[in-house]
Amino acid sequence: MNDLVEIPDNEIAEFEETKSFVNLSRPQKAAVLLAAMGPEVAGPIVERINDKHLRAFARAFSQLKTIPRDSVDTVVDEFLSDVDRPNDEIRGGFVETQRLLSHFVASDTLMRVLDDIDAPGGKSVWQKLDDASDIDLAEYLNSQHPQIISVILSRMNAEQTAKILDHFDEKKSQMILLRMARMSQVDQRFVNMIAQTVNREFLKPLRKRSLARKPSDMLSTVINYLPQDKRVKVLEYIGSEEPSLADEVKRSLITFQDLWQRLPNLGVSAVVRVADRSLLLQAIKFGKQNASKTVEYIFENISKRMGQQLEEDVAKLTSLKMKDAEAAQNSIIDVVRKLVDAGEIELIDLETGDDEEYV
Repeated sequence: MNDLVEIPDNEIAEFEETKSFVNLSRPQKAAVLLAAMGPEVAGPIVERINDKHLRAFARAFSQLKTIPRDSVDTVVDEFLSDVDRPNDEIRGGFVETQRLLSHFVASDTLMRVLDDIDAPGGKSVWQKLDDASDIDLAEYLNSQHPQIISVILSRMNAEQTAKILDHFDEKKSQMILLRMARMSQVDQRFVNMIAQTVNREFLKPLRKRSLARKPSDMLSTVINYLPQDKRVKVLEYIGSEEPSLADEVKRSLITFQDLWQRLPNLGVSAVVRVADRSLLLQAIKFGKQNASKTVEYIFENISKRMGQQLEEDVAKLTSLKMKDAEAAQNSIIDVVRKLVDAGEIELIDLETGDDEEYV
């Protein structure tokens, strides 16, 4: 959940006096809830909203200023009270624990307490690492002792482990695999210590970094998940209501159709290397219909042999459902964002047209 969401200027004084309830309209409360969910959860919801409500959401979001975390919790609690707890039923779980404890302890204490129990869905530290960016995780692990790396990777799924080892040099990867093969049973106390360290040094900073994003960044990521026709309408509406916000959103927005303008030449090979091959093939196949310049740009900036292989594999694909094709292109955008966040590539600013290389 984001630490900061936005609130209209004329309501800040009232908020500061009470600090117990945020007097927002229903569209504004909906905007706060969607912002708190984050782009991956909010995206599919926004996709199902009709044009009328999309305009209401865009208007509400464009009017928001800053709301502290505890006020976001107030809005969330109000929503949960409307849909939850029939009769005298009492419900448990992570969310209810968070809501209950928030009445009694400070937010920093609450975070420390919740970090010691399972996250929503019962995810452990190792499961969270499975979902983390392999680029970020490999960078963190690369500075650790090989035995520590071996213990961590042995508790993760095979696919994520393979991706991380691919980021190491060949000699180091082989050494770690050998250590994993020879590893005997590890004392659980030692494993718990490693988990706590990983959570403190890697997962928490990663979470804080994601929460530090500007509203325009969050909004642009959500818009990325919309079908193209709805994306255009939302941008047009925001532009008519809040031109400055629309400019910020457009600068943050990355679409598959625009990659030929936004992605530096050297960034293409990095994206092709990291992306899931089956999704890349689907994205290219659909791109020949809706993003021909991007497809041409990809083939121009990879080796001839690799290009031929991709062409052959794309030709073998059967017809794609529109939903699957758009999801494949969004997955490539996710890869681009992760590479940007990791500092491996820097996008070209459309306003200046400057060609940025690797940093």
